[in-house]
Amino acid sequence: MVSVNDKEIPPIAIELAAVTQQGGCISASGQVDAEALGKHFTRGINRFDVQFGTRIAEVILEVEL
Repeated sequence: MVSVNDKEIPPIAIELAAVTQQGGCISASGQVDAEALGKHFTRGINRFDVQFGTRIAEVILEVEL
Protein backbone atom coordinates (compact mmCIF):
# COMPACT_ATOMS: atom_id res chain seq x y z
CA MET A 1 0.00 0.00 0.00
CA VAL A 2 1.20 3.49 -0.82
CA SER A 3 -0.23 6.06 1.54
CA VAL A 4 -0.12 9.65 2.73
CA ASN A 5 -1.58 10.33 6.18
CA ASP A 6 -3.00 6.79 6.29
CA LYS A 7 -4.96 7.31 3.04
CA GLU A 8 -4.14 5.05 0.12
CA ILE A 9 -2.93 6.87 -3.02
CA PRO A 10 -1.76 5.71 -6.46
CA PRO A 11 2.00 4.97 -6.53
CA ILE A 12 4.26 7.89 -7.52
CA ALA A 13 7.57 6.92 -9.12
CA ILE A 14 10.86 8.01 -7.55
CA GLU A 15 13.88 8.54 -9.79
CA LEU A 16 16.87 7.41 -7.73
CA ALA A 17 20.10 9.36 -8.13
CA ALA A 18 22.36 7.53 -5.67
CA VAL A 19 22.05 4.38 -3.59
CA THR A 20 24.64 3.21 -1.06
CA GLN A 21 24.60 0.36 1.44
CA GLN A 22 26.52 0.10 4.70
CA GLY A 23 25.83 -3.03 6.68
CA GLY A 24 22.06 -3.40 7.03
CA CYS A 25 21.32 0.25 6.12
CA ILE A 26 20.49 1.55 2.66
CA SER A 27 20.75 5.26 1.92
CA ALA A 28 19.25 6.73 -1.24
CA SER A 29 18.55 10.12 -2.72
CA GLY A 30 16.21 10.76 -5.57
CA GLN A 31 13.59 12.94 -7.19
CA VAL A 32 9.82 12.74 -7.15
CA ASP A 33 7.11 14.83 -8.82
CA ALA A 34 6.51 17.23 -5.91
CA GLU A 35 3.20 18.45 -7.33
CA ALA A 36 1.80 14.90 -7.59
CA LEU A 37 2.90 14.11 -4.03
CA GLY A 38 2.15 17.53 -2.56
CA LYS A 39 -1.53 17.49 -3.50
CA HIS A 40 -2.01 14.78 -0.85
CA PHE A 41 -0.42 16.84 1.97
CA THR A 42 -2.22 19.01 4.50
CA ARG A 43 -0.91 21.80 6.70
CA GLY A 44 1.00 20.44 9.69
CA ILE A 45 2.55 17.02 10.19
CA ASN A 46 2.25 14.61 7.25
CA ARG A 47 3.31 10.97 7.15
CA PHE A 48 3.98 9.06 3.96
CA ASP A 49 5.56 5.76 3.01
CA VAL A 50 8.49 5.32 0.63
CA GLN A 51 8.99 1.85 -0.80
CA PHE A 52 12.33 0.64 -2.18
CA GLY A 53 12.03 -2.94 -3.40
CA THR A 54 10.46 -4.83 -0.53
CA ARG A 55 11.51 -2.29 2.12
CA ILE A 56 9.18 0.47 3.29
CA ALA A 57 10.20 3.55 5.28
CA GLU A 58 7.86 6.03 6.91
CA VAL A 59 8.72 9.68 6.29
CA ILE A 60 7.44 12.54 8.47
CA LEU A 61 7.24 16.00 6.91
CA GLU A 62 5.89 19.21 8.39
CA VAL A 63 4.13 21.45 5.86
CA GLU A 64 3.66 25.15 6.52
CA LEU A 65 1.48 26.96 4.01
